[in-house]
Amino acid sequence: RLLEEAGVEPQFEEGIRVTDAKTLGVARKLFLEENLRLIDRLDELGVATRSLSGVFMADYLDKEKWQYVGKITKVNKEAIEKSIEAGYIPVLTSMAESEDGRLLNVNADVAAGELARALEPLKILYLSEKGGLFDGEGQKISHINLDEEFDYLMSQPWCRYGTRLKIKEIKEPAQLECCHHPSKRDAKGAFY
Repeated sequence: RLLEEAGVEPQFEEGIRVTDAKTLGVARKLFLEENLRLIDRLDELGVATRSLSGVFMADYLDKEKWQYVGKITKVNKEAIEKSIEAGYIPVLTSMAESEDGRLLNVNADVAAGELARALEPLKILYLSEKGGLFDGEGQKISHINLDEEFDYLMSQPWCRYGTRLKIKEIKEPAQLECCHHPSKRDAKGAFY
C-alpha cells in the first residue's frame, strides 16, 4: 500500500512483487519512515525500543525474475536477544542483506515466520493493516482454528497469493514445539 501511495506501480510475477532498483529505493525509504514513526509512537507510550537492521541474511530468490527479492537464509537472533535483554523492544523491517552486501526485499509475512522459527517464542501475535483476514465476500473472519480449518481455507478460491502465503506463514510457526508447551522453563526459570 505504501509503495502504491508513493507512486510505484506494483508488478507481480507468480504472486510475488518484482522489486527493481527504483522500487527497492522507495521501499527502503518508506520502511525507514514507518519504522521511525512506530518507534516514536511506542516511545510516547513509554515503551523502550531499538531499531535493528542486519537481522536477516538472504540469497536472491531469482534475480532474473524478481530482481532484488530475497529468500531468507539466516536470522541474526543474537542482535534481537541482546536488545531484549537490555530492556528494548526491537523494531525491524523486512529488508535483508545478501552475501555481497546488497539490500533485498523480503515478504514481511515470511520474515515474521523466519523470525518466529529462529526465536521460538512462547506466543506469536500477527497484526495486519487490514485488521484481519477476509473471506471471498469481504467479511472479516472472526476466528480461525488452523489445525482444523487450514485445508479448507487453502481450497477457497479467494485464498490466493498474499492471503495464501500469510495463512501458511502463520500456521508453520504455530506448529513449533515451543508454542505448545507454555510451562517449559530454562535453568534460570525463564519460559522458552
